[in-house]
Amino acid sequence: MPTTLTTWATEDSTYLVIASFTDESESAVVPNSITWSLADKDGTTINARSAVAVAVPAASINILLSGDDLEAAGSEATSLLLTVNAVYDSDLGEDLPLIAQCWIPIHGLIP
Repeated sequence: MPTTLTTWATEDSTYLVIASFTDESESAVVPNSITWSLADKDGTTINARSAVAVAVPAASINILLSGDDLEAAGSEATSLLLTVNAVYDSDLGEDLPLIAQCWIPIHGLIP
């Protein structure tokens, strides 16, 4: 089940998500590859943010969302689903998948 972030984003504003990666022993790990996607509650991709590749994988990355990434339906609050996919190596094997998801709550702007 995806985690729901506790800090709300504001529609059309800027929001930072920091993703950190650890292996089975909770040690920081640099994945071989990382992608992320953004979707609404119906699974529709938001702002063409599907399988966005991270150019330089690191043990911790910043995912910066802004403007059209943070759309809400009028003044209503909504949530968007951020999915992060990574592939990493560890003592357990090579090219192991890691998938994490979180809901980002968004305040809509009053028209």
